[in-house]
Amino acid sequence: MKRRTFVFGLGTAVTGSGALIGSGAFSSAEAERSVSVETADDDDAYLALIKGESATDDRAYRDDGQLNFTFPGLRERTDWLIDTNPENPEGLGEDSVYRFGSETDGDPLFFSRNQGTQTIELYSRQDDTEGLPHVQIFNVNTGDLLTGDGTRAVLETGDSVPLGLQIDTTGVDAQESAYSVSLTIVGKATEQ
Repeated sequence: MKRRTFVFGLGTAVTGSGALIGSGAFSSAEAERSVSVETADDDDAYLALIKGESATDDRAYRDDGQLNFTFPGLRERTDWLIDTNPENPEGLGEDSVYRFGSETDGDPLFFSRNQGTQTIELYSRQDDTEGLPHVQIFNVNTGDLLTGDGTRAVLETGDSVPLGLQIDTTGVDAQESAYSVSLTIVGKATEQ
C-alpha cells in the first residue's frame, strides 16, 4: 500500500480581551503541537474511490493514486487526432446532459466504499460552476443524483455504492481545450 506521511506544526494562539483580573492572568499565549497525518491512495482511503472493473482506462484512470475522469476518453480523442477513426467524438455536445454510468451491465464507472468507522451520507458538490460543465455523481442502481441538498447515499462501515457521472453542458460554450472541473465527493458522518 502506497502511503505518504507528513508532519506539520499546528500553532494555537489564545488572546484575552479587556482587563484580566487574577494572579494567573495573561493577554496572549501560543502553543505549538505536532500532528501526524497519513495519506493513502484513493483505493485505501477512509472514503475509497475505486474504478469499476469494466470501466475503460481511457475514461477512468489513476494518476498518482487519485481516480480521474476524462470525456471523451483518452483513446477516443487519440484515435480522432491521428484520424484512425474519424467517427470518434471531439467532445461533449453543447446544451446537453450526459450520463456515464455502467460501462457494462452491473459494473459502474466507479464505486465509493466507506472504509471508516462511522455511517456516512455520500454526495457530491461542485463549488465553481460559472461557465463550466456541471458535474454530479449518481447511484447507478437507482439513477438518483447524490447532492448535498437532495438525495444522499447512506453507507454503513464496509458498504459501497456503484456510481456514475452526470455532466450537464447547458450554457457552456464549445472550445478547443478541455474544461477542467473540480468535483468534491463528500462522506459526512450521520447524526448519532
